[in-house]
Amino acid sequence: MNLQLLKAGTADALTLNGISKRAFDSDVLVGADTAGGPPGYMSVPFHTKMARQGHLYKLTDEGLIVGGAILFLKDDVLNVARVFVAPEHYRKGYGIFMMQEIEKLFPEVKEYTLDTPVWNTRTNAFYSKLGYTEIKRDGEFVYYSKKTERKKTMEYWDLYDSERQPLNRVHVRGEAFAEGEYYVCAEVWVKNSKGQFLIIKRHPDKKAGNLWEFSGGGTLAGESTIQSAVRELREETGIDASEEELRLFATYQRKNYFQDLFLLCRDVELSDIVLQPDEAIDVKWAADAEIQDMIVAGEFVHSVGVRFQMYKDSVL
Repeated sequence: MNLQLLKAGTADALTLNGISKRAFDSDVLVGADTAGGPPGYMSVPFHTKMARQGHLYKLTDEGLIVGGAILFLKDDVLNVARVFVAPEHYRKGYGIFMMQEIEKLFPEVKEYTLDTPVWNTRTNAFYSKLGYTEIKRDGEFVYYSKKTERKKTMEYWDLYDSERQPLNRVHVRGEAFAEGEYYVCAEVWVKNSKGQFLIIKRHPDKKAGNLWEFSGGGTLAGESTIQSAVRELREETGIDASEEELRLFATYQRKNYFQDLFLLCRDVELSDIVLQPDEAIDVKWAADAEIQDMIVAGEFVHSVGVRFQMYKDSVL
C-alpha cells in the first residue's frame, strides 16, 4: 500500500466521477432509501469544475485512483464538503488516511467542518471516531466541527554567505536577516511550443496582490533549488515535472538571496492547471511582447519583470 492524497486535475474528473457515483450509491446499505448522493455526485462537468477551481483531490494507491475529496478553504476554516472511497476498498483504512492527510495538507486551519445525512450510520460513527464534535442537526443533516490550536507552521531556509557557501545554520522565514546572510530560491519559466510563457496572477490578499509572475518560491532547508522548483511548480500549478526536464539558465542575485531560474518546455492546457486557491486567482499563456506590455503597465511583479527583461533572450 502506497497511499497519497493529491490535488486532482481535470483529466482525473471522469475517474473520480465514477468512484463518487459508486460510493454514494452504496449508501443504501447504511440507511439511504434509494441510490443517490449530494448535488453533482455523478456529474463529470461538476467534478471538472471542482478540479479547475482547485477544490478536487484524489486518493491514490500505487498511482491508482481509489477515492477523492472536495475541500473548500475560507480564511482559517476548511469545509470538507465530501470524501468518498471506491466501495471495493471499504474497511481498508483509506477513509481514515484521507481525513488525516487533509489535516496535514492544511496545517494552519483552526477549524474543520462537515456534514452528513442523519440516516448514515457509517459516516456518523466515522466522524465521531476521528474527533469531530456534533454541533447541531436538523431533519436531514448532522453538522460536525473539529477545532485545533495549531500554530502557523514555520518555514526554514538554509543560510549561505555572499559566495553562496553554506553557513550551516537555518533561517525562519519572516524574521530579519543578519548582515552577510543569504538564502536561495527558485523560479520556473514554463514555455510552450508557440514560444509563450505560463504566467500566474497572485491572490489579491498576498503581497504584490493581483500582479502577474512565474511559478517559484523559497527553497526549504535540506532542499536543492531544483527540488524546490519541482515542488513549487506542482503546488502552484499542478504541473508534475522531473528534475531532468528542468534546465537552469540563469542565477539572479539581489539583496540577500540567490535565485536560480529554470526553464521547462511543455505544452499544457490551461484547463489542466490547478491553482492554489489562496495563492493565485488566474493563469494564462503570454508571448514576449504581451509580457513586455504588462511590465510597462505595472501589471507584473517588479522583480519578476526585471528578471524577464534580463534573461528572456537566453530562452526565446
